[in-house]
Amino acid sequence: MEKEKVVLITGSSSDIGQMIAQKFANLGYSLILHYFTSEQEVNTLARMVEEKYEVNTMVVQADLGKPKDINNMVEKILKRYKVVDILVNNAAVENNSDFSKKDMNSMEEVFKVNVLDAV
Repeated sequence: MEKEKVVLITGSSSDIGQMIAQKFANLGYSLILHYFTSEQEVNTLARMVEEKYEVNTMVVQADLGKPKDINNMVEKILKRYKVVDILVNNAAVENNSDFSKKDMNSMEEVFKVNVLDAV
């Protein structure tokens, strides 16, 4: 029996995240679909890939800017899967304000979620 391959895709409710999920589903991966606020979109994606590609999905919510949320997400994932084979760090935050008006706190938040949380 072949080992189940599992991919965690953060920010999977976005356009790019949805396309990445479909590509991995087409390859037969079980999908862990992360979202922050777009629950309806990610649940629709999960149903679609389950039906179209006949793969397993798990939907998880977390604010990747909060270590407690990350820890809770990891605990939930490890209760279902022993290993995550691939992490696709697609989640990102942005601050579209004028760069000259950005403060250090907003810049640190962008850097934390977009860069450090992938580690």
